[in-house]
Amino acid sequence: MPDTAEVSQLKTALDESLRPVLNENADADLPPTQYWFQYIGSGEGSDKRIAIVGRPFPVSSGANAGFLGASIPERCHLFASYLPIERKFEHFVLGGFHCPPRI
Repeated sequence: MPDTAEVSQLKTALDESLRPVLNENADADLPPTQYWFQYIGSGEGSDKRIAIVGRPFPVSSGANAGFLGASIPERCHLFASYLPIERKFEHFVLGGFHCPPRI
C-alpha cells in the first residue's frame, strides 16, 4: 500500500506528464473534461510499482468494484506504470481515439 507521500508524488508526476501529452494529442473538437484514474500496486521494496489506468468521465460501470486494467483499444485511455522509489514512470501511454482535453 503506497503511503500518503508516495500518492502525492504520483499525482503530481501524473499531472505533469499527462497535460503535455493531452495538449499535443487531444481532440480539439471535444470539450474539456475531467479524467478519472484507478491505481493498483504490486511488488515491494525496490520492485514496487503502481499501475494507473485513466479515462475521461463518465466513470465506467464496475470501476468501484475492481481494477479495469483491460480496455477497448478504440476508447480513449491512459496506461502508466509508476516507480515510486525512482519517482518516475516506466511506461506512459495515451491510447485510443477522441481523447478530450483535460479540465
